[in-house]
Amino acid sequence: MEWIAQNWSLILTILVFIAGGVKAVLTFNAKTKEQKIETLKAFLLQACLKAEIEFGSKTGRIKLSQVYSDVCSSLPWVAKAITFEEFSNTVDEILVELRNMLSSNEKVAAIIDKTENKAE
Repeated sequence: MEWIAQNWSLILTILVFIAGGVKAVLTFNAKTKEQKIETLKAFLLQACLKAEIEFGSKTGRIKLSQVYSDVCSSLPWVAKAITFEEFSNTVDEILVELRNMLSSNEKVAAIIDKTENKAE
């Protein structure tokens, strides 16, 4: 009982994190399949942009491997739910969206250009 009295803040913090995790899982599971796919696509867009910044252009296979690794580490169910080929096709769709974003958003394009110029 004394241990609980001394560590009540730690216990409360752990309970808050557990409650947040349960809420996140329940919220995600309550989404429709279409909403889950949109969530995955948003994550993929972010991962593709990160890989583009990190590796630059002309490194497609490396970037795809990095994105797959990022997704599988953050969302392990993806590796079990879809094949790598399906994943690759989805990433291709995301890359079209990313190219459109780069052509229409100067700030995002400047970030990519700045990192590519540093690499040279």
